[in-house]
Parts: sequence; structure tokens; C-alpha cells
Amino acid sequence: MKIPTLRRTTQIAFLAITLLGLAGITTTGLIYPYFFCYSCPWDVGSCPLGIMEHGFIDIQITFMVGLSMLLYLFGFLSLMGVLFGRAFCGWACPIGALQDLSRKLGISKKVDNKLKPNVNPKWKHMKFLMLLAVPVTAFLSQELFYTALCPIGGITGTLPTLTFYSSEWLFGSGFPVKLTSMILFTILIILVTRGWCKYLCPIGAYLAPWNKVSAIGVRRNEDTCKSCNVCDATCPMDIKQVGTKEDMECILCGRCVTSCKFGSLKLGIMPFKNNKMAVIWIVLLLGSASMLTAGVMMGGYDRTDEINAIPCLGCLALDPNVVNEWRSSEGTQPTLVTEVLPTQPVFLHYRTDVCSGCDEMEPHIAILEEEYGNEIEFVHINLDHATAEEDASYDVYDFAGSPDSRFGVPMFTTIIVEMNGTEPEIIYNTQYGSSADQGASKRENLNTSLADALARHVITDSPIGPIVPSDKLVFTELYVDLGCVNCNKSEDALVDLEKEGETSFATFVTDAPGLSGQYASYREETLANKLNIDGDIGHPWAVFAGGPGEIIGASSASSAYNEYLTEIKSTSMADLNLTFGGQFTDLSRILGTVVSIGNHGDSDETILVEAFLVEKSSRWLNYQGHPIPNAFIDILVNDTYTVPAGETLDIESSWTNTSAVQFNDLRLGNIGLVVVAWQNGVQVNSFMIVPEGEDELYMIAQEPEKSALPNSTAEFEFTLHNYMYFQVTVNLSVDAPSNWDTEFSQISLSIPAESSTSFDLAVTGNITWNGQTDKFKVHAIDVSDLTIQTYSTVEVDVKDDIAPPQIINPTYAPDHPDADQQISIEIMVGDTSEIESVQMSYFSCTPQACSPYFIIDMNNTDGNTYTAEAYPVGLDHTDFHYRIIATDVYGNENITEFYEIELSPVDDGGHTSEIETDTRPKWIDVVLLSGIAIAALVIVLTSREKPGKPKKKDELPEEEKPMKEPAEPVQESSPGIDKEAARVRIQKAFDEGRLSEAQYNHNMEKFKD
Repeated sequence: MKIPTLRRTTQIAFLAITLLGLAGITTTGLIYPYFFCYSCPWDVGSCPLGIMEHGFIDIQITFMVGLSMLLYLFGFLSLMGVLFGRAFCGWACPIGALQDLSRKLGISKKVDNKLKPNVNPKWKHMKFLMLLAVPVTAFLSQELFYTALCPIGGITGTLPTLTFYSSEWLFGSGFPVKLTSMILFTILIILVTRGWCKYLCPIGAYLAPWNKVSAIGVRRNEDTCKSCNVCDATCPMDIKQVGTKEDMECILCGRCVTSCKFGSLKLGIMPFKNNKMAVIWIVLLLGSASMLTAGVMMGGYDRTDEINAIPCLGCLALDPNVVNEWRSSEGTQPTLVTEVLPTQPVFLHYRTDVCSGCDEMEPHIAILEEEYGNEIEFVHINLDHATAEEDASYDVYDFAGSPDSRFGVPMFTTIIVEMNGTEPEIIYNTQYGSSADQGASKRENLNTSLADALARHVITDSPIGPIVPSDKLVFTELYVDLGCVNCNKSEDALVDLEKEGETSFATFVTDAPGLSGQYASYREETLANKLNIDGDIGHPWAVFAGGPGEIIGASSASSAYNEYLTEIKSTSMADLNLTFGGQFTDLSRILGTVVSIGNHGDSDETILVEAFLVEKSSRWLNYQGHPIPNAFIDILVNDTYTVPAGETLDIESSWTNTSAVQFNDLRLGNIGLVVVAWQNGVQVNSFMIVPEGEDELYMIAQEPEKSALPNSTAEFEFTLHNYMYFQVTVNLSVDAPSNWDTEFSQISLSIPAESSTSFDLAVTGNITWNGQTDKFKVHAIDVSDLTIQTYSTVEVDVKDDIAPPQIINPTYAPDHPDADQQISIEIMVGDTSEIESVQMSYFSCTPQACSPYFIIDMNNTDGNTYTAEAYPVGLDHTDFHYRIIATDVYGNENITEFYEIELSPVDDGGHTSEIETDTRPKWIDVVLLSGIAIAALVIVLTSREKPGKPKKKDELPEEEKPMKEPAEPVQESSPGIDKEAARVRIQKAFDEGRLSEAQYNHNMEKFKD
């Protein structure tokens, strides 16, 4: 393979290796022996200069850490240098390849011809000053000073990030500097061939001296050389007398070897000139390898890997743009969080040693801590000096990254406890970094989050109560259980009031399965506490959010209607500049919803939005066997939003299922989204969004899953709804496995208009066995129009045992525990088969808030006796709640209700926290920038062409004198020289711009025939 082809191939190969992140490979602690930004979104290695800066800063903070990194860095680069010299510049560096491409424009050839006679070759030593400036500036300023200026970071890091991930990032305060450096770099490489490599590249400066001793080089064969100097002319680094000695500027690109028509140049492994050079090479090789090994063993690689795991915001000159929202926590929670959460929210502030964004945010965090210090626990974590638990906590809340690829610092996480059904759950809000120009706005965002956290952390505080809404549509909550005798009276009254546009309401079924029942019970209990209702409140219980009080019970549907209407009419409502709307979409078997809120006013409006997914005619039946109206299925939106003045906010959400209700169980024509908006604890509007169109038929199984013994029978009850305005007759059929016999209670059904009927299906196993699971798809098809049909799927799980474990005699000790005492729980578990596991779920509470819940295994101590020990989570807690979860080997599960134990709180003594401060001087930045500007000015002034001296009358002009070696293409005319060949070489040199017109005429004159 020819050298140019081979070189292009290796350049592409190294670029592909550099960008292995595109293939899903994570970042590593490997160092590139060339220039590439380690904050490129797809990089897998580290920039040598960035690691150099970190090393010289770390060595001042933790000496051994910094030393290990510097040994690892310089050992690696030195090893590459002693083996390959500066070959990486010509064969691997993506920036070198970029400069090669820029040369294709042809501009640099013309500029080079003017620069060569006028630019002092000593200016190539500027890159050595650049190399020296990198560690010096980092050491003095303790900041990544060079990376903020680095144009290569902009080209290989900032530009890809903005191009492919523009929605995730904002311009940082350093972006104008980064953009300016990129523009200047682009001008340089267009105007000057390999201008970056010649004058400014610090990595090239470090590798350059190794050309003197490296094993690879370019050698000239003097015996075959014709001294045509074509090799000198083609060298992009302007090297003279190529191959006669080892030159520090040589990038071993091989252009000289390719251009030589006489085969006088060779690129490859070169023999040592003498034994002394061989000894020196071996010593340098062993020394470099020893430094590299020592650095790795001392932890240099690991430290480099840690640095590379988080994008350098200084390199990118960008700030993360992440949606500010609350999320449910996953994974193990750190004790530094769970120990504090029972009493107050936790604010985690992460930073690292070398992080300009962290430094800029420190004053803002200090202001917030001073404001909220008594209400919120502030925990400051420096990831470079963190305990294992503190470091791992970052990955718990870093939702935009992963343990292998952390998203960035500074990171701020606010953690609170909220109720999820009947159990408290940890949720968190994470926001990412900011630079100086966004510090104040970021602090405002954090302030809003902290205020929201305080409001949401107290679980007995609910935004429901006597309020003044802005519209005539009032939101009503109805609480029922399935055995409620009088619930239907309130249901009928509310249905009529909703049809008349007086109210929108949601029915919370307190004993429905899955999320509905858990959430309904929690919401009902919360309201009881809010309204100071003691004892058994009974059913129905309707709370009018827009009215001044509450209604409990009703003697008849008409009296309920009148009382509810009176309550609605008594509300006082104010006008707001908000309009509401929304829609449903079927996203390939995923339910999508959009709530649209328009603000036609002159100021922003901040509102809390709740959106409840409901079934207008529910699968759950009341005491009279009628479907419960507007029954709650799930909550899709529950968050605070700001609607800018004159704009419309679209709140999108999606839904697939709950534990009790699947998407396939829903009929789009039978669902609605009840949306409620609150402002400052006051309801401002409520409305219901319904899908367009309606299904004609809808079938639902009352219990879609059942267990059965082998070769036994399971019975299912179905309800078939007809939503059309005329009667239909349907035939029933079922798709069943061959080893099951099926029997309908009736095979054909006539359903009156806008009505429903029920039927049963019995399935009997025929050679069934333990562990078998089978599904049955039941069809109902209109006999007069086969396009009108519906279906429902049920499932039978065959087990040798279908009875859940029995849990009896729960006891605890001591009888009256203090909040700092261990509590022992003992129960007895009985079952016809073997017990798989017995667990205890528990949490504890203050009068205002509860801790997150914990699940622990109970130990089998004697026969069917199980015990567990747990401490209350907080010293000021007054209640301990626990329940038992017993499962047998067949998957039958029994979950008890929560048992409550009263606690005696104890004094916790209080706690305080401190914030780190940064007092590093900033004047060094101004001095360094001024020094660079002065150096650039000196280069420009001293590189100008100087006026020539007065010439003597008989002296030839300088440009007409014969060329001096080695620029002269041939020697003086002599009988032994082929004049025709000499004229050809002169003509070629002139065509390529290496000879002036006067030089051309002078040399051609010498070789006339």
C-alpha cells in the first residue's frame, strides 16, 4: 500500500477508535497521544493537556493523587515519543488530518511563499512556550485555564455537542471566547500549511524532542540523491535538507518519501548511529515504561477515568439544559439522605476540585443555605474527596447520565418524601450546572424547587379545601367503597350536575384494586386530616373544592343534588387570563395526553396542575350493581408549571397500565382526563378532556386473572356494554387452548340501546399441570354487522396450591417503644405449601411527615414463626407503621393492612452543616491573557517584511541573485550535467512557486544550449 493511502487509512482508523462512543463504548482512562477533546460526546479517551492541567492542580490538593496522574501522563507520552517520535501528528491526529484537508483549498501555498522569507524560524518555538504555559497557568490559577481557550476543544467537543444534542445544552459564559479561538484557528490552518502544528500545538511540542532518539525516522541516501530539493519543497513543516538529520519538526508524514523520484528517502525503523545512541534509547524506553507503570499502580489511570467520566463544562463552554421536574427514585438510597428525610427535605450539592461552574455557583448556594438552612438539610459533596457512599449517591440521582458516563457537575438534587398510595416514597428533583451569567437565574430556579419541596414534603398538606375558583366549573371529589349503600345517590346527583355544566368530578374508589384503591385511601385520609374530620366519616363523602365547606352523606338523590348545587352556587369566583384545553391520542397502544394552558395576560402565571385518568363508566360496580361514574384509574400529571405571558404551555404525558388496569382494558370512548388547576392553594379551573369518537361495544372481565388447581374449573364474569342508540344482538365465542373445555352461561345476547348485560364463562382443565399459564380471548360480534365487535382476554394460572399464606398473631416489643429503640416484630405464618419469603414493609412518621418506606426480610425462628427487628427512622417520630408480605412457592401472596405502633420521640440534639468556600485569586487570569495578547502582537510586528538596503550600481537585485543551497534546484553548469533535465527541474520549481521570476530567468540562462 502506498504511503498516502496508508496514512489516510490510519488517520480514519484512529478517528474511529477515538469516537468509539458512537458504538456504545463508555469513556476510559486511556490518554490520546494526539489532540482531541475528552468532552466530545462520543470520545472514549482523555486529552493529554486536560489531564496535565488536572495533575498540576491535584498535586496541590492531594499530592499523591496529582503525582500519580502526572507520572501516568508523562510516562505514556514519553513511551509514545521514544517509540514513534512525532509520528502521531502525521498519522493519527484528527486535527492534523483537518489541516491536511484545509491545504486542499490552495490558499496556504500562496501564503507560505510569502511567509518563508519573512517569518523567523524561531517562531516555531512558540509551541514550546504554549506547552510550558499549560501547567504553569493551571498550577498558579488552580483552574483549567487552557481548556477554556482551546480551539480544538471547540471543534471536536463543542461543535459535535451543539450539532447533535442542541436541545440539551445552552451557551455558557465562556462560549464567546471558545468561538473566537475556533475562528482564529480556522483562519490559521487555511492560511498556513500545518500552521497549528508548526507554531502552537503543545502536544506536538512535547513529542518533538523525541524525534532525536525515536526508533522511527526519515533517512536520505546520499549516493542516489540528485539534490533536486523537491523533498524540501513538499514538506508541510518547511524542513530543509530532509533526511540528513533528525529534525524536531518532522511529523513523519512521508510526503518527502513519496515525492522523491530517485528513491533516495526511506521512512521506517532506523538503525542506531552508534552504541551510545542505542544505550540512550534503551534507558529512555525503560524510564518511560517505569513512569507509566508507577503512575498506573498509584492510581493515575483510575483518576484519569474519573475525570473523563464527567464532561468538562470549561472545555465545552456550554451549560446543561435539563427539564426541571420531580422523579421517583430508584435503587438503594444513601443513608446520608434517608436519615434526614423523616424531618426535612435534603439538598445535595455536588462539585469537584477543578470545576469553574462549581466555583461560580458556590456563592449562590451559600445564599440559599442561609435562607433555608433551618428547614432543609444541605449536604455538600466534593466528588474528588467523597466517601464511597457519597460518591455512589451521585449515580442515584444523575438521571441524565450513568455510573460509567456521568452527566456533569455542578449538580443540585432536592429530595423529599411523598405518599404513593399508602406508603411514603422518595422523589427527587435534579438540576445541572451553570456558569456565571446564569448564576442568578439558576438560583431562582433552585429557590422555586426548594419552596416546592417544603410544600410537598409535608404529606398532610393538600391543595384541597375551601377556595375561590376562577370559573363556574367546580371540581368535586367523591369517595366511595364498593359496598356503600347510599353512594349511588351522590353518584346520580353528580352525574346530573356534570351534564348541566355545574361541576366536573372524579370518583375515588377506596377499595378498588391496584393504584386506585391505594391512592383513593391516601387522598381520603389526607382530606379528613385537612378538614379536621374525626372518626368514621362513612360514605358517600363529596368534597367541593370550590365551596366553603364539605358535604357528607345524602338521604336521597334529589336532596344530594340540591345540597351539592347550593354548595356550588355559594362559591365566589374570580376571573383569570388562563384558558384550558387538551386531547387524547393513541400512540401505538400507548395512551397519550396533552393538556394545553394558554395565558392571555401580561404576566407569567404559576399553577399546580393535576390530571386524573378516569373511566366514565367504570368496571367497578356500586352496591346496586351499576358502574361507578368517572372512577379514578391513575394520576398522569401532578406538578407545578409556569405559563409565560402571551404563550401556551402544552403538558404531555403517556400511559400504558397500572397493576390493576391495562391499556387493552380501556375503551377510548369511555375514558376522560379530569384536569384541575391550582394557584396559591386555590383552585382556578377544572375540566374534562375526552377522546373523539366512541366505541360501539365494550367488554370487560370483572377478574381478568384467576388461579386454578390442575384439571379444575375457573369461572369468569364479563360485562358487555352497548353504547349505541339501538339494540344489538351478539354471538359469543372464545379462543382457548386445546386442553381446556369452555362453557358460556349463554351463547347469544341481546343488549338494549345504551345499556349493558352480563354473562359467565367457565373453563375446565383437561390434562393441566402445575406452573401452566393459559390465556382465553373472548369475542362478542354483532350478528347484523360483523365490523361491530369487541373482545376481552382472561388468564388462568394453574397451581397445586391456590390458597395464599395465612398471617396471624402479629406482636411487637417493647410495648411502648421510644423513637430510638429497636422494635421486634413477631408473626405466625401458615400455608398448605412451603413459604417462599416473608417480608416486612415499614416506615415511621412525625405528626407532619413520614419517612420513606423500607422492606426487610423476616427470619424464620421457630416452625412457622417469623421475626424482624427495625429502628424507627427518626428520633422525633411518633408513629411506626408496618405490614407483612408473605409469599409461598406457588406465588400466592398475602399483604396485610398496616399495623401502627405509637412511639415516644426523643431529642435529636439538632444538626448543622457548613459550606466550602473558594478564595483563589482571579487576577492571574487577567495577567495571563494580557501576556498572550502581547506575545501575539510582537509576532505580528516582527514578521513584517523589512525594506531592503540601497544597492550598489553593479550589484544584482536580491531577487535576481542565484539561489543559495539548498533552494537552488541544480548546480552551476558543467559538461557533466544534462542541460535538458536541469531546465525541466527549473521549470517545475517555478511552476510550484518555489522560484521567483528573476531566479527562474537567471537559472535558465545558465543552461542554454
